[in-house]
Amino acid sequence: MVTNPAQSAERPFVLETGVGHVNRELGVIIAPSCAGINFMIALFLATIAGLSAVGQTLILP
Repeated sequence: MVTNPAQSAERPFVLETGVGHVNRELGVIIAPSCAGINFMIALFLATIAGLSAVGQTLILP
């Protein structure tokens, strides 16, 4: 049973401090993202989409 989703018998990912999960064989790095910035961008886009939808329903002929 695999306890860590990043671990696999075929292609193991190794956790490197400050970098993330690395697989040198595949040349792949699963880096920790900047969650605060990603959340802020998603919140901004959702707000703009919501306000534009409300604005379209409030337009008077």
